[in-house]
Amino acid sequence: MAIYVPPGKGEAYSQGFWHAVIAACLYLFCSMILMINMLGYFLGHYPQHFTLTDEQRDLILQTMMFFLWLAGGAAAFSGIEGWSYVNGLYFCDVTILTIGFGDYYPASNVGRGLVLPFSVGGTIILGLMVSSIHKFARELSKDNVLRKHMETRRVNTLSRAVTLTPEERRRDELEKKLEQRPGYRPTISSPIVNLDSNERQIRFANAEEKVQSDVEQERGPEPARAQFITQKRRKNPIYQTFMLITAPVRTLTKVTSKNTKAIVMKEEKDSFDDMRNIQTNAAQFKKWYALLMSVIAFGILWCVGAVVFWQCEKNTQGMTYFRALYFCYVSLLTIGYGDLSPKSNAGKPFFVVWSLIAVPTMTILISDVGDTVIS
Repeated sequence: MAIYVPPGKGEAYSQGFWHAVIAACLYLFCSMILMINMLGYFLGHYPQHFTLTDEQRDLILQTMMFFLWLAGGAAAFSGIEGWSYVNGLYFCDVTILTIGFGDYYPASNVGRGLVLPFSVGGTIILGLMVSSIHKFARELSKDNVLRKHMETRRVNTLSRAVTLTPEERRRDELEKKLEQRPGYRPTISSPIVNLDSNERQIRFANAEEKVQSDVEQERGPEPARAQFITQKRRKNPIYQTFMLITAPVRTLTKVTSKNTKAIVMKEEKDSFDDMRNIQTNAAQFKKWYALLMSVIAFGILWCVGAVVFWQCEKNTQGMTYFRALYFCYVSLLTIGYGDLSPKSNAGKPFFVVWSLIAVPTMTILISDVGDTVIS
């Protein structure tokens, strides 16, 4: 339009034109998001059946209700006060968000009487919508960020964990005591003595399996088979060495069987404490992550919004970037002194869209500050 149909002398692009430009940008953004979702579906990142949650349904219905309320109020006030529809929309937005610049206000008795139900109903619907947005954002962070963080912590903890059973601990301690005993040496020289407990268990299991295979080939009465098993085991050097090393362990296990339960309970307590620490860390991470995202969103809306208002209003009222920052801050906090307000045809439509995003973001930021810093 600026190239082929530029405004002539004494002409300017209307608010309706800038509303159309903003709508085209929003439609482009939504279509890009839908294309990304469709690509993710074809690549198998999404389930075949999609079901909305209760929070998502509430957000959709409340958003539709809010915009119907906003559009209906704009039509009503524009007809009663004699404004254009876009100016009525701007007035309704400023009223519902409790900013109240004072550049537009109802002058008739009917308009003043309509402000009460419209502002109360709109503020309630906006509060419900902001609450749903907050729940929806927390749900997304829980699914995409918190679970991934907890899984990373679990894997990291498990990769560094070393678990020993009480029998393995006692066996290692007794082996060290036997090796320190003067004149100690195994009756049969075998490399199994120098192996760790896990490798020794494997060697012993292989030896026992060989004994059992030999027993299956032996036929005869049960006492003869038992005697044959004993002879086979005595002839096996690995079995003899293993029995020599673990004989004191078996004796100690029988004597201290009551202590075994206490040690196991201690190991279970360690695992329980580790899991509780992971959950506590995840809860703290969730709060600080939400606060960080809110602060970043607030900073972007504040600084980028000031750039847009500066460019829109610099020819109309000579606004500088610093004054635009001040205007955005006053609007974000819904103070609305009235010394600065959008006056250009481009500034008013942008303010309607920007304020509907910025003010709920400010509300969510305050809630996250309460959930994180104060708690």
